[in-house]
Amino acid sequence: MPSKTILSNITLATGIPFSFTESLLNHLKEDSKSKGAINILVHDPSCGIKSQKKFSIKSFIGSTPTLFNANKTTNIIYEVSSNTTDLPMPPNLVTQINAINSNHKYIDRINTIKKEGFNITFKKFEDQTFLLNLELIDSKLPEIIAFAVLEKYTNRISKIQDVIENLTAKNPLGYNLSLGHNFYEYRIINFLVETSLGMTSASVWNGIHDATGGIIIVKDNSEVLCYHLIEFNKFKAYLKKSAKLDNPSGGRMGYGELFEENGKTLIKLNFQVKA
Repeated sequence: MPSKTILSNITLATGIPFSFTESLLNHLKEDSKSKGAINILVHDPSCGIKSQKKFSIKSFIGSTPTLFNANKTTNIIYEVSSNTTDLPMPPNLVTQINAINSNHKYIDRINTIKKEGFNITFKKFEDQTFLLNLELIDSKLPEIIAFAVLEKYTNRISKIQDVIENLTAKNPLGYNLSLGHNFYEYRIINFLVETSLGMTSASVWNGIHDATGGIIIVKDNSEVLCYHLIEFNKFKAYLKKSAKLDNPSGGRMGYGELFEENGKTLIKLNFQVKA
């Protein structure tokens, strides 16, 4: 479908949410599989300014869209240590745990590790670029993400609202929360904003957003929502309400199995964020 026709359909609509033609929905569905964005001429009635902006497209038609894509660079490495000894996990137990192949095998492996009396603690990010991208957003963000990902596999906490509540309740970084500062919510939402607007794990992030207009959401009932960055708080509220942590394919990402390195037992965990 020509871009001018898409633009016409959008600009003729009134209010948010609004409906599109079937052909437009098909176009959005096709575009949602790529990282590309569409250009839209935006009129801001509050100041009378017109400007052309790029909007990211996320479509629920067919499957849940991904806000942050997983790959091998998003692996997080954790150390598995015994409560009673400094020795690595016995090889026979490593083999036994790695052989778990249930429907929720990664969750079951983590829970078995804990039941056997071992602790799991964050060690490092496998990829330096991803680590530094997170530190650019906030120096403590890698630790926050690592804690949240482990909690996802340990306690099945995946909805971002629940992730934030759990982080605040457990306060793993020991922030002073006595005056009500939302340290964890602020950092997690900022991470979601940056990933929604251009940050990836594999490329050095310079803080320049690809999608300068916002996000167009195509719901599974063909309803379309447009979150413009002019209304930034609504955009952040959508991310908080809709986003959730998800575990990608272990076979492709190379995570979820215990291994030994330099006399230490380690395990890699991975994640992606869906809307």
